Amino acid sequence: MLPDKEVLSVLKKYSSETHPLTKKDIQYLCFKDYPRDPDRFTDSKIRRTIDKLINDDPKHEQIRYQTSYREDGSEYRTGFYYQPLLSKAEVRFLIDSILYSKVFTTDQAADLTDRLQTLCSRDDETIVRYADKEVFGKNRLSAEVDVMDNITRISQAIKDNQLISFLFHNYRLKDGKIQLIPKQKDYLIRPVNLFLDQGRYFLKGCYPGNSKEYTFSVDLMKDIKEQARDSAEKNEQSIRN
Repeated sequence: MLPDKEVLSVLKKYSSETHPLTKKDIQYLCFKDYPRDPDRFTDSKIRRTIDKLINDDPKHEQIRYQTSYREDGSEYRTGFYYQPLLSKAEVRFLIDSILYSKVFTTDQAADLTDRLQTLCSRDDETIVRYADKEVFGKNRLSAEVDVMDNITRISQAIKDNQLISFLFHNYRLKDGKIQLIPKQKDYLIRPVNLFLDQGRYFLKGCYPGNSKEYTFSVDLMKDIKEQARDSAEKNEQSIRN
């Protein structure tokens, strides 16, 4: 069996466009990172693995190589490197968007940016590690509501054609932070659809037995629960009567 995973791991970890690896480099680093399996990294297996990653497997289009020419004019490959799916500029844009998004809590944003940085190349990795974790979040206007969990619950209720109950909040700024102020009643809504506007998610929904649509900020909703439509509408009707 060829060491596909090991060679690919070495290329991801150690190579870049400005730091390509020769076959001997790849072999040495495989020995270094996987010392228990030296027989898997013979000259022949390393060569065949690289050829397979470049030529036979479309999933590994990120494996690039540099070329040189022999005296007779024939071309040969001299260095190999891993090309990330996203460029440095694209990763930085995504990280900026997450850091200043109102969709993620501070902890979620910090965790997601850390994982995004793993998509960078060897050269770019230090460039995008500019989010100071000591400062990040202190000037961030976020209600610290788990918006992604809210979206998951609302989407499931829409799919199930059910109602949702939730607590809705107003908010105010206090000491540079958003403070949520709960309203006095629980809401019961038939969710219609979710949409994104100005960096925030909103829900359009109707009260049971009413076709008029109202809009709710998803980041001001808490304790969302799916309610069986028939029983919830009967309870709502009995309350009104």
